[in-house]
Amino acid sequence: MPVSNRELEALEIIHRYGGQTGYSTVALAMRVGSDYGRIICRGLGQADYIDMTSRGMCIIKGKGLVELLRQGKLTAEKVIDRYHIPGLEEFDVRQEVLPTALRPIQRKQVAKASPADRLVAHIVNFPGARDTDVETLLDLSKSEAEEIVQQLVQAHKIRQRDDGLYYPA
Repeated sequence: MPVSNRELEALEIIHRYGGQTGYSTVALAMRVGSDYGRIICRGLGQADYIDMTSRGMCIIKGKGLVELLRQGKLTAEKVIDRYHIPGLEEFDVRQEVLPTALRPIQRKQVAKASPADRLVAHIVNFPGARDTDVETLLDLSKSEAEEIVQQLVQAHKIRQRDDGLYYPA
């Protein structure tokens, strides 16, 4: 089943966030409402391009990666760097990557981005994040979110302006 442009955009966003992210983050990145983002992600889930958990997490599957490869939105090198698909690096991309990638990717095989990396990616794409955004996005307590934010500020990956919002460094 071919994917629409919106679904393809959602797949790219999920990939950009490390292969898994919430549907609300997808909606925010697409600049659409949360409900519409959920509908797009559900469609991708029904077409078997992603797994959608009960908590609203979208986890890219092999079929989703295949579609991004077919559309030229990804290269095999990016897939190899980010995801662990056993034996993928040994095959010729044109002949073997697509059938290999069609095998299910188990959740433990998907490289999970750390909360700090996910936060940096979010702030780079959406400058001006608030403390409450950080807590909600990463599903952390207030103290955990503050600790991660302070580590990133000290590492000069993000910065906090006088308005209290976080921006890329």
